[in-house]
Amino acid sequence: MFQGFQARRSEDGIAMRVGGDGPPLLLLHGYPQTHVMWHGVAPHLAHDFTVVVADLPGYGDSEPPQAETDHTPHSKRAWAFRLVTAWRRPATVQAMCEDYRAGFGIDSDLDRADRAAGRRITAPLLALWASRGVIGVWYDPLALWSQWADDVSGGPVDATHFLAEDRPHEVAHLLGDFFG
Repeated sequence: MFQGFQARRSEDGIAMRVGGDGPPLLLLHGYPQTHVMWHGVAPHLAHDFTVVVADLPGYGDSEPPQAETDHTPHSKRAWAFRLVTAWRRPATVQAMCEDYRAGFGIDSDLDRADRAAGRRITAPLLALWASRGVIGVWYDPLALWSQWADDVSGGPVDATHFLAEDRPHEVAHLLGDFFG
């Protein structure tokens, strides 16, 4: 798995694999996964990109951030700064819980402040979701993301919750077209 990719660790404990040649492309996983979810996609994208697959802070082999009462170290913004063990570790389980707490708390607060200030995502945004999941039933993902971003594209992928594992070639093709 990840043949031709090099295992690396950032100074602050983010575990990642890097492979390929071309512009950098960072692929992040969701809950409750690790970078391994990209094993079927990353090799295809590595033909055209320098692909980085990382474990989010506190997931997989990445070190968890310290917990704080406002959950700031677990906000998506804090994670983004860390990103350019195992489940058996209590600190890792706590980090996964903090992820949800941050989403309900500090991330929502920061999103409200961004919206009030008129800040939007100006970079092109690709939204993909599983056609056999609940996201497309509960929400209109493109309409939802269009509230936050100026240039939104994407659509459902014939998959269950884990797109990159169910349909690696299709996801690689969609990402390649989007980033190409």
